[in-house]
Amino acid sequence: MLGMFEAHRLNSTAELTYPSGISLLSLKNHLLLSYLHHLVALFTLKLSSTSLTSTEGGQVVASLVKLRVVLEKVAPLEQKLKYQVEKLVRKADQAAEGADQEDVLNGMFQTLTCGFYFSKS
Repeated sequence: MLGMFEAHRLNSTAELTYPSGISLLSLKNHLLLSYLHHLVALFTLKLSSTSLTSTEGGQVVASLVKLRVVLEKVAPLEQKLKYQVEKLVRKADQAAEGADQEDVLNGMFQTLTCGFYFSKS
């Protein structure tokens, strides 16, 4: 069961290459998605009456704990960016009246992600 889960995880993460790092907002989205994925795996193990102390159960629980810790560490960083995000959203709303929405959002995303990258190491 877990082998199939791990193979799917490896195939899906092979597409996610970020040579210069990953932005905080992208990181949070990936973490939340992975957390939900692992919760589904945990529920699947529980429904199949597999013990959480087994090898498979232990790996899923360990992954959930690790993801939860990282999500909790991202929260203060997100709070620090809250003002900048709100400021950019206000700018986008004002500029949307006279400009194309796609250009505004692209500029907003470039401004937001500039300087807030985490390396893979």
